[in-house]
Amino acid sequence: MYIFCSGISPRQMRFSRHRETRMRAAALLLAISLLPLPSQAASSAFATVQFGEVAQITLPRNWTYMDKQVADHLNTSSEAVLRLIGIAVSQGDNKILVAANALDANGKTKATIRLSVRKAPSPTQSDMRELAKQPPRSIEAAFLPSANATAEAMLKVPGIKSYKVRGVKLDRNNALLCTWSSYEGDYGDRWVVSDTWICPLGDRRIKLTTSYDKLLESIYRPIIEYVWLSLTPMPSK
Repeated sequence: MYIFCSGISPRQMRFSRHRETRMRAAALLLAISLLPLPSQAASSAFATVQFGEVAQITLPRNWTYMDKQVADHLNTSSEAVLRLIGIAVSQGDNKILVAANALDANGKTKATIRLSVRKAPSPTQSDMRELAKQPPRSIEAAFLPSANATAEAMLKVPGIKSYKVRGVKLDRNNALLCTWSSYEGDYGDRWVVSDTWICPLGDRRIKLTTSYDKLLESIYRPIIEYVWLSLTPMPSK
């Protein structure tokens, strides 16, 4: 049953309703098209940060970030630990770009991210691509002795009951080809997984080091993988 008013026919009313429906649909489509993409959303849990002319990386917003003074102390502390366990290294030319911790409700560290750069002659990315042509087993055999030596040295650190190599290989993201080594350590009250990517760039070397509690691997491993895949060097001038 139609209600007639102002001389409008049933056909005209149907046409008017269809036009109104089409206009609403078009408006909705336009509104959706103007929504920001996930990578552009201000509410993203990640933020992309550029460190001068060195590197760009995407980091989780809800982690705790240390200031420069604390990062410098980390450099000094890591050199002291390495020297105490018999590894001769100098951290003076190592610059920590970012140091971040994921904390639980009690303020205990459950995962870490460290990004650093060291200016020194090193292989180029072209050299790394040539190396990548070798069989994976040959590459693993070349890297494994050094990784095993590191694991053995880490057993000298007080509090570490066990420390073993999980794997070594060449790893790549969209911008870099790097060496990757992974370790698993028993710290008495928890097992910790540590991963290190070393990315040579000819005149400098970028290093990404991460760790997380093994029991929380399902939470932190995807975050760390996302961070690693985002790491991009800035063009050298």
